[in-house]
Parts: sequence; structure tokens; C-alpha cells
Amino acid sequence: MSLKCGAYACGLFVLTMTSVSAESASNEEPRKPKGVTTQPTRVITPPQAPKVPHGVNGFVTADFIYWRTTVDNYQYAASGVAIVGDDGVTPVPPHKRGETPSPGFDFQPGFKVGAGLKFAHDGWDLYANYTWLNPETFKDSLSSSSGDIVGPADPYYGSPTLSKVKDRFQQTFNVLDLELGRQFFLSKYLTLRPYFGLKSAWINQTQKNFLTVFNNDTNGLGVNSFSVPNGETITNLIQKQKLESWGIGIRAGIAPVWYFIKNFGLYGNLAVSGMWTTFQNHSKTSFKGTITDPTTGAVSSVSGVTANIGRSFHTVTPVIELGLGLTYMAFFHQDAYALTVSAGWEEQMWIGFNGGFPGGSMSQQGFTFKAGFEF
Repeated sequence: MSLKCGAYACGLFVLTMTSVSAESASNEEPRKPKGVTTQPTRVITPPQAPKVPHGVNGFVTADFIYWRTTVDNYQYAASGVAIVGDDGVTPVPPHKRGETPSPGFDFQPGFKVGAGLKFAHDGWDLYANYTWLNPETFKDSLSSSSGDIVGPADPYYGSPTLSKVKDRFQQTFNVLDLELGRQFFLSKYLTLRPYFGLKSAWINQTQKNFLTVFNNDTNGLGVNSFSVPNGETITNLIQKQKLESWGIGIRAGIAPVWYFIKNFGLYGNLAVSGMWTTFQNHSKTSFKGTITDPTTGAVSSVSGVTANIGRSFHTVTPVIELGLGLTYMAFFHQDAYALTVSAGWEEQMWIGFNGGFPGGSMSQQGFTFKAGFEF
């Protein structure tokens, strides 16, 4: 009997303590992250403010970008090569170390514009963002008085020695990203936005080379180190290569923000995409020169096309995106509106994207300034 009484007493004590604890918890003020939100945290990963009281919020973003694009294996000439002397046989070694210049890639301005919807359903958002980079034409040249330059080889004439090469490169860059993500608190001062969706890109490139053929043949037998049929003397070659590409694929990433003081944070971004891309590559080489009549010795102009080649292929292009910078976030009207301003550095690597040349990629890096408003 005493044993039963002891068990009943123990159970009553546990029940009393449980009810007291529950009452204390109900009277306790809900904990709130001490970062940039005042939303209650009675969920494991509370979504970041603003609140979504009526089912959906809207938000817009705008970025100014100042990026530099580089494409591998686009060297347009090489100097420091041996040429053939006046006798047509003896090689003349270069008098100095040569170089292999690429197009004059430089920083250029562009922009991003985006719009999205944030849903009351667990704080998820749908976001679309468009990126455009200014299609500036980069110009560069390489010259030599000794003719120790070679340019891209011509399928018909080979690779003659040159006295000058002028290069022009232009790229148009258009990208559209579609994301489904959720930004939430992992701790008092750390938010994370994982996202996934699609990436699409329209990128066109044009490279044009103007080649001046070197001629130091005093015997009048033709162009130095350059086999020319029918008595022709080629003075200029023009090589044009055009690349058109379009791709679409899966994209996913994460974007953490650590608020080191209220409203100010350090942000990062990592995104990976795999785009199924189609490439259309067209190469054309034309020439200008003179031709001497072997009977009369009359000289006349001559021009034509020596190569006109097209290539089409498909491949998966991996894209890696990185970002790091500072952000400021402020809320208004009881967390109903939010203003975000951020500035940082971005890098992108488009692996294997260089128009079909082996072993090359395209990379971009530069400054990004972003402003966003949620309502």
C-alpha cells in the first residue's frame, strides 16, 4: 500500500512540475533573432523579414556591374619566329624574344535587373534576374619591322610571316537566371538562402584579324616564306571568326549573410550550373594582293576567299559563380518593407566556353553594386 502511495505522489509531483514549466513557457516572450528582423522564432529556421501578411510580397533589384571578360586560347598572333632570307632557303633567327598577345580585354560596364515574389508559404520566394554586359569592341595590334610574326594559319596558304596584325574582338553577353529559394535564420546573426532553378545564356563573339604580309624578297620572286601560286603576291589577309551560342540548364546555390552588427553584414554566394549549350562557329579567310602577267609584266589587283568553314556542336557547359561583399538591410513600417544595399566582388568561370578551341574557358570578374526593395 505504501508503495502505491509513493508512486502516486511521484507522478503527481512530475505532473505539477510539467504544468508549471508549460505555464512559464507560455508567459515567456517569444525569442527573436538579434539581427535585422523582429519576426518570432517559434520555428526551427524562421524566415527573414519582411513579413508576408497577405499571401505574397513583391520585390525588385537592380545592379551596376563593372566586369572584365577573358577568353582562353584567343591569341591572335605570335612574334619571335624565324623567317626565310632573300635566298629563299636560309632561315633568319629572330633578334629578340617574341610574344603571343590576346585581345585587349578590359573592364566594361553592364547591369542586372530582377523581380520576384515572396510567399507566405514558409517564406519561399521566386526570383528572375537578367544580366547584360556592354558589347564593347576591344582593339589590339602587334607589329615588327623584321617580319618575325605569324598569325592564325590559313587552310590554303599556310602561315606566312607578317609585319603587322590588327585584332578586333567583340562579345555580347545576355544571361537569365530563374530561382526558387528561401532566406532564413540559422542563428541569431546568420542567414542562409539556398536556391535552385534554371540558367539560360545567349553569348555571341566576333574576332577579326587584319594581317599584313611581310615581304623582303629583293629578287621579286614572291612573298617571303609564303608559297603563292600563279605569280600572285599576297599583301593582306583578313580572318574573321564568329561564334553564336545559346544554352539552358540546371542551377543551384547558397547565399549566406553574417550580420556582424545590426543591419550590416558580410555576404557570400556560390552557384553551380550545368548548361546544355549549342555552338555555331563560322570562320572565313579572305585575301588581297597583286598578280603579275608573266608575258606582259602588267600588275593587277587580285582578291578572293581562301577558307569558309562552319561548325556546329552541342555540349554541357559547367558554370561556377562566386561572390563576396558587404550588405546593409533596413526595415520600415513594422517590418512591412525592406531596403537592401550591397557592394562586392564577383567571379564567374565558364568551363570549356571558348568557341570550340581545345583546353580553354571564359572567365569574368569585377565589381557589383546592388540595391533591392521588398514590399
